[in-house]
Amino acid sequence: MVWDRGLNNHLQAENDHAMNAILDTFAGNAVMVFAGRQYTGRDTIARLHEDLGFGDRGAFSQIEVVEVRRHYGDDAIISEQRLRGLHTGTFEGIEATGKAVDVPVCTVYEFDDEGRLLAERPYFDRRILIRQLQE
Repeated sequence: MVWDRGLNNHLQAENDHAMNAILDTFAGNAVMVFAGRQYTGRDTIARLHEDLGFGDRGAFSQIEVVEVRRHYGDDAIISEQRLRGLHTGTFEGIEATGKAVDVPVCTVYEFDDEGRLLAERPYFDRRILIRQLQE
C-alpha cells in the first residue's frame, strides 16, 4: 500500500535525522499539529522537526520514533509509538538536563494519492515528558 511506504519512509527519515528526506515525505500543502499548535507548509514543519532534534540539533539528541503498532482507517494510518531521546537542548523553557526521555505517542497520518503526508498529528501527554525532565 502506498500509505505504508509513505509512513515507512517518513519514520526512517526521522530516525536517520535526514531533514531533506523528512521534508520529501510531506506534500507541499501539508499540515502538522504538535502540542496544540498548527504548522502549515514545509518550512514551518522543518523548523519544528529541527527544534525537536530531528535535524541533529534542537531540544533532544538521539531522538527516535519507535513504532509499536499500526492501525488503518479509511483515510488515515494511526501509529502507536514511543518517542525516545536525550534532553540536550532547551525544550519549552527547560534547559538541557541530559536526561533520557521515553514518551508514549499516538500519531494520526493522512496521505495524498502518492503517499506523501498531508497531515501529521502526534498526541502525547506533555506531563509525562515534563516529569521525565524534572525527575
